[in-house]
Amino acid sequence: MDPKPKLNYNSFESLVLSLSRPNWKTLQPVLFVIVYRAPGPYSDFISEFSEFLSSLVLKSDKVIIVGDFNIHVDVDNDSLSNAFISLIDSIGFCQSVNKPTHCFNHTLDLVLSYGIDIEHLIVFPHNPLLSDHYLITFEFILLDYKPLGKTSYSRCLSDSAVAKFKEEIPSVFNSMPCLNLTESYNDFSPSEIDNLVDSATGSLRSTLDSIAPIKRKLLKHRRLAPWYNHQTRQLKQIARKSERKWRSSKLSEYRSNWQDNLKIYRKALRNARGAFYSALIEENKNNPRFLFSTVARLTESHSSIEPHIPINLSSNDFMSFFYNKIITIREKINHQLPSTVISGSPSSGTSVNVNLDNYLDCFSAIDLHQLTSIISSSKPSTCLLDPIPTRLLKEVVPLIGTSLLDMINLSLLSGYVPQSFKVAVIKPLLKKSTLDPGVLANYRPISNLPFLSKILEKVVAKELCDFLHNNSLFEDFQSGFRVHHRTETALVKVNNDLLTASDNGLVSVLVLLDLKSWMTCNFLMLNSEKNEILVLGPKNLRD
Repeated sequence: MDPKPKLNYNSFESLVLSLSRPNWKTLQPVLFVIVYRAPGPYSDFISEFSEFLSSLVLKSDKVIIVGDFNIHVDVDNDSLSNAFISLIDSIGFCQSVNKPTHCFNHTLDLVLSYGIDIEHLIVFPHNPLLSDHYLITFEFILLDYKPLGKTSYSRCLSDSAVAKFKEEIPSVFNSMPCLNLTESYNDFSPSEIDNLVDSATGSLRSTLDSIAPIKRKLLKHRRLAPWYNHQTRQLKQIARKSERKWRSSKLSEYRSNWQDNLKIYRKALRNARGAFYSALIEENKNNPRFLFSTVARLTESHSSIEPHIPINLSSNDFMSFFYNKIITIREKINHQLPSTVISGSPSSGTSVNVNLDNYLDCFSAIDLHQLTSIISSSKPSTCLLDPIPTRLLKEVVPLIGTSLLDMINLSLLSGYVPQSFKVAVIKPLLKKSTLDPGVLANYRPISNLPFLSKILEKVVAKELCDFLHNNSLFEDFQSGFRVHHRTETALVKVNNDLLTASDNGLVSVLVLLDLKSWMTCNFLMLNSEKNEILVLGPKNLRD
């Protein structure tokens, strides 16, 4: 069992109630706490109450604390009030009472909430017949949570099913006349290309559905304990057996035996749990993100829990927000561009050397070996829009590679991307776990394209990079989107230039331009003589 929050404090009294329901097995209970602090010295109260709040939020993500604190939170220059408000703000509690609650017009009775909204709080007028404190009422809503079984959709891709699919799919593709590309690629209209691609992907999906249809499976909620092994299971059985023997006989000898067996079982369970996490951390020592989430989970930090998208935000809200954001960026860029651009004119004082022989007006077709190499080297990730799992597609490439090659080359030579390749599954993710999930600007859209669309992207990117490299069109110091170049090469170059300039007694100015953040520009100036770093933003530059 989890340890309960410590309740014995010298500076205040408390009573903790745990509100839960039987169907909340996967949710934490709501803690309702009543606190009373007697008036007087408060030297120990701040430290003890800080420890008390920390223990509460580690046990539940929804806490309500009410009571008479005898703290004048309505007085701004009160030292205890300032320390108390700073404390609850630092932990994340919200104080909802902002009216006098005592006959001397001070706010002594407080309502503190953590992870839950307080609504319709009313402070009733003073009734001297009942008390010198005012009556406070409020409402909070607890959703009637019913744990729904998690639904999983999967196929049974057994060896026999995969073998049967490999046997049938060649004949299915050969019977499709639209894939026999005897005509010129330029003779296909965009609608014909869409029909060709849709027909091919539909054949893949329908063939696999007839052999291994998708089945719906309801998964039950279970608490997983991967460190619970055969040894700990046997020790638990021994402890339970000795417990039953003691409860039936009530002999002190059997009770002592049960307690000894229980200690042995708990020690073995702790050792097994420690060994499991030690091996897990050692195995993922090069994965910082996994390590941080594991440590947060072990320390019961709620920041490790992935925030959920609020119910009031729909997919249309996200679509409209991201669409309008792109439109706004385009309008800003078009507004900043000059109406006319003159390159290499005598009046401009600049000369531009343009080699008209080096230009890319179309893409080239690839052969089957190139396509097979790109597919085999790609990650086997599967999108919801893929007709069949990517692993299975890689296995049948030798059987249908010619048809896939025709689709890719048809898109390359015609300069048209099929409509089905432009559709993506978009999942909004918070930029940081600490941001407010109710604000759309805090999300970034993660697009998951179909596998064949990614293959087409890689083919285009390879031909484009080859053209830029063969014609020496890359920037000399470009590190992004280049082979054998990455963030490290850019950092090494910048760091070396700054150190060289500093050794020569020069002043360096570093311009940082982030196009994603509405094209804001920052300037960093390094003065080697005064050993100072000055950061200038757009406002400083205008001034």
